[in-house]
Amino acid sequence: MTLVERRTVPAHGTITFWIELPNDNFPAAKVDTLAALDPAAMLSTARKDWETLWRQGAQLDLPSREKELADFYQASVAYILMLTERDENGELWTLDGPAFYREFWGRGEYFQARSIEFAGYLDIAKETAKHTFSLQKSDGEWDGPAVSGWPAWDNIGGNAGTVWDYYMLTRDQQWLTSSYPHLAASARWVDLHRQESMLADDAPAAAKGVARLIPWKCSDEHSPKLKPGEKPYWYGLLPWSYGDSGLPEGHHYPHNTWGLYAIKVAEMAAHTLGNTADEKEFAAKYEDYKKAYFASMTRAIELEKDFKPYLPAMPTAPDAGVSQSLIAVYPTNLLGPEHELVTNLLARMRKDELEGLPTHMAWMGPSGVWPSESMDVAEIYLRRGELAKVHRLLLATLNHTYVTDTFKEEIKVNKRLPVACASGVAKEVENGYGTGDQPEAWGPANLILLVRDLLFYEDGDKLHILAGVPANWIAPGEHLSLANAPSTLGGRVSLRLDYVNASTMRLHLDATITVAEAVVRFPLPAGKKLTSVTVNGQAANEFTTDSVTLKAISGVTDIEVGF
Repeated sequence: MTLVERRTVPAHGTITFWIELPNDNFPAAKVDTLAALDPAAMLSTARKDWETLWRQGAQLDLPSREKELADFYQASVAYILMLTERDENGELWTLDGPAFYREFWGRGEYFQARSIEFAGYLDIAKETAKHTFSLQKSDGEWDGPAVSGWPAWDNIGGNAGTVWDYYMLTRDQQWLTSSYPHLAASARWVDLHRQESMLADDAPAAAKGVARLIPWKCSDEHSPKLKPGEKPYWYGLLPWSYGDSGLPEGHHYPHNTWGLYAIKVAEMAAHTLGNTADEKEFAAKYEDYKKAYFASMTRAIELEKDFKPYLPAMPTAPDAGVSQSLIAVYPTNLLGPEHELVTNLLARMRKDELEGLPTHMAWMGPSGVWPSESMDVAEIYLRRGELAKVHRLLLATLNHTYVTDTFKEEIKVNKRLPVACASGVAKEVENGYGTGDQPEAWGPANLILLVRDLLFYEDGDKLHILAGVPANWIAPGEHLSLANAPSTLGGRVSLRLDYVNASTMRLHLDATITVAEAVVRFPLPAGKKLTSVTVNGQAANEFTTDSVTLKAISGVTDIEVGF
């Protein structure tokens, strides 16, 4: 809902007026009629409406012992859908929250739209993705809302990634064709505005970028004294911007990771559409930008003093908040999950954990945790195959939520430790209390994504099936399943695992597309290993202690294993 109201305020004067929010589509004059309504009938109608909606999405079925997680997943789908709203033009927004965060962020839209898609509601996600086009400026700039501390360049890659994800999930060529001008414009905007960080100090004022207003700040970016002829630490990166998530205002690697991804998306789209000239252009721009990115990062690592070389947050503040640092692994694939800088960052984060969750994520610094963003960290451990850590992070995350199955943003857990920012509300928060809206949209979005990825996730053209399912989710005589789940391979995947008896499991896999390679991991009890495998009734001789690899499968595939 949008209210447009124009009032004139005289110079040096004031004006006061009240806005009374209406009941949702229910006139106050009819409030007396509520007494005549049957609450049980109203609840029944509401329940039927939701059940109709659930049936349209992917269907998750977990054993009864995991009822809390299944309920939390379903509640997360409900919250992520309720946190959408149409504007006065009828466009659908994903919102980061219901109050202060009732805005559309490109970086958040990526994970929110992705979660709506993975939950099976592609048409709804498509509508939210379309809204990104209305936000793009004529020069290709994709920024976030003013309340976020605009300019915030991480929104660029978030919007581009959202557009590309919808194509990957549907392979809708018409969508990609109509979206391509937006992707190309954003990539060229990134390449052009990188030049602002490469200007000499004595460049004419007219050549420099616009100094944009930021309504508040966390702290100032460090500027070490440079040697004669030495380039700035952020040479070749995107311009100075707002430091969200407890980062100083300045030049942040996550913003540049997303910027790089925007160019990569344009390159991949050009390739898909057969636009060879643009593909070569964007490939060259991407490589030049990546070279500057890693050159800056190499210098930043030299400033790290307290640990082995780790993935830095900022050129001159490598130890700043890490809430978005790991997007370099997921979803942008700029670094592999086993990369040394990633390994060392994760080790550094483990060193400072509180109550089972990483700290130094954002505004709270070492004094608090951010449950929803901890699931992004779990996604990295999943791709590293460190499943015990994935499961501990998931449990610790759920233990820092509310009985209504909702997330706050960050939560103070040790007020004796400092916060990241000299300004802001984080320093005022008492132990056990959180910041931001409730529900905070990244929470349900990341919960949906992580649970789905535990059951299956993509790595290029490869599917990892049951890669993150713990053995204690299922016992003999039980089953778990995920049906009609969209995949970035361009179709839908359904799977059902039956624990037939104490030494047998059976997986029924149904894919609407051809899967070039699928690695199926069975959640065997501790100390057990596979002894036999049959695929569609035929014995398979090549398998590991808990996994079997299949090539070029489509349609129905049945795998039975003995252990």
